Amino acid sequence: MHEFHGILNDPARKINVVQNNLALLIYLMRMVKALLDNSSLYLEKYLHELIPSVSTCIVSRQLCMRPELDNHWALRDFAARLMAQICKNFNTSTNNLQTRVTRLFSQALQNDKTHLSSLYGAIAGLSELGSEVIKVFIIPRLKFISERIEQHLQGANISNTDKIAAGHIRAMLQKVSAPVLKTIRSAPDVVEDYKRDYGFLGPTLHQAVVKARSAPPAPTVTTPPNNNSVTIVTTPIAPSIPRPHIPQVINQQRIGGFSNQSGSSTISRQSSQSGGSEQSQQKFVIVTQRPNTPQTEFEHHGEEDNGNSEGDQEEGINNAHHGQNTNHH
Repeated sequence: MHEFHGILNDPARKINVVQNNLALLIYLMRMVKALLDNSSLYLEKYLHELIPSVSTCIVSRQLCMRPELDNHWALRDFAARLMAQICKNFNTSTNNLQTRVTRLFSQALQNDKTHLSSLYGAIAGLSELGSEVIKVFIIPRLKFISERIEQHLQGANISNTDKIAAGHIRAMLQKVSAPVLKTIRSAPDVVEDYKRDYGFLGPTLHQAVVKARSAPPAPTVTTPPNNNSVTIVTTPIAPSIPRPHIPQVINQQRIGGFSNQSGSSTISRQSSQSGGSEQSQQKFVIVTQRPNTPQTEFEHHGEEDNGNSEGDQEEGINNAHHGQNTNHH
């Protein structure tokens, strides 16, 4: 932790903001994220170093060399989520951490001289603190913010940087305000009412609220009281349909030998069903040959093998194939 304290106090950290080194600022916020996620660290006595670093990445006027091209908006969003995580983990009735952070961001919304990039960061920081903070601090200032960004979106001779920043502010307000407006305003939603209450942003907010009302409700997830417990979700299974019984020929054997009868005959034996249980069927094929033909030793050996394996299904099937191959030869 002494090394961490040295990193936060390192003058290079401040130089990274002054020199607009966006890459190093991103790495710094990732390091803060890793520290916050490590439950074995005790960070309360370092909050006075963490909070200024994170808040700088949220509301600083410029974080990169090319603000019209570099995505410093993602860094502001990420740092705003980190600030919300800090308030959630360390806010107490003694330090009033969330109240102080909320006051810091709300002051940027009150000042009409706040740079648009800083205004975006303040809105992002407040929106991450919950819907109640949005309702109290952002919704009442929508018309004021609307008047500020209107001149940058529709005015002439406006720099591209300010126009891009105004566009990001409008998109952010549309995203975070619609769910809250849906709850505090009653239907039906009239465009003229939104224009009167929220100015230039009225039609945009009206469209977002109408879309939010028509969207299906999000599925609720029940969190188990114990982290070690397991939630089992059961799905009803349709009853299985019994398959009809199809008799099959299980074993087929060839029994060779002498016979005074000409031609060939087939004898089928099917076992009876007893007590509801089904038994396998056996089919024996007797192939006769011309009389007075001496039996070879190979055929006699095959006959003994077939006779000894009547009770074994697997060996019977193999011997049947073996007998068919011998007959072809």
